[in-house]
Amino acid sequence: MPLEITGLSPMLKVSNLAQTIKFYTQTLGFTVQNQMNDDSGKPSWCALKWGVASLMFYSAESLDQPPGPSAMTGVVYFNPADVRALWEHLRDRAEVAWPVLEMPYGMLEFSIFDCNGYILSFGQEV
Repeated sequence: MPLEITGLSPMLKVSNLAQTIKFYTQTLGFTVQNQMNDDSGKPSWCALKWGVASLMFYSAESLDQPPGPSAMTGVVYFNPADVRALWEHLRDRAEVAWPVLEMPYGMLEFSIFDCNGYILSFGQEV
């Protein structure tokens, strides 16, 4: 198909980008693929990767678009190879939104909050 999409990287606004980078790299295991800093040396944008998952974040101080506090009316959903093992790794490292549950739609999943209040869900087919 000539109009093929080769990736998807949601870009989310955060109030403290340094704290976000620390949470995603140290708690979840993402790596920093790229980062830009403002004139004072503070991070203003970053691209993070964990396996095939990629996310970008930008500082509300550097770009307040859309205006207002960081917010999303959705969930960032990941598909780990072993959701139970990941649950055991994360359950005491982040605020839990809901524990591992077998959902009626055939997924075993759990959710946590990141340091910005965004909901991160992790699911695997049963």
